[in-house]
Amino acid sequence: MSEKKMWTQPMAVVQEFVANEYVAACWNVKCSVTGVDAVGGNHRQQFCGDGTHYQIMLDDNSNPVSMTETQTDGLGDLACKLYTDASYSTPKNISEVKYNEQLYWTTQYKNQTWRHQGTTAGTSNHS
Repeated sequence: MSEKKMWTQPMAVVQEFVANEYVAACWNVKCSVTGVDAVGGNHRQQFCGDGTHYQIMLDDNSNPVSMTETQTDGLGDLACKLYTDASYSTPKNISEVKYNEQLYWTTQYKNQTWRHQGTTAGTSNHS
């Protein structure tokens, strides 16, 4: 028996990429943990001193919308409260934050409050 061969027209199939999750840009802020810039106590380099632990989320127009401490030492994500200067007395609106700006902020867990300061730095992606 002979097999019949059939001609098939060549064709290309294009698959369009569709993201299955939202990826946002953010600025990192590294807390100063040593020297004259260190404030408060108990700032450990592996947490406070790691710029990826403080993230300022940006909207679609690259405007700051929130700041969070992530990857804490078992405390979960902590909201950051911004201040205008090292007195930590006048709150600052997140929308006023600029790239490469010195920031002053606090984080709180239960009855413990930490005071931080550092400068906004490199942009990264956060999902």
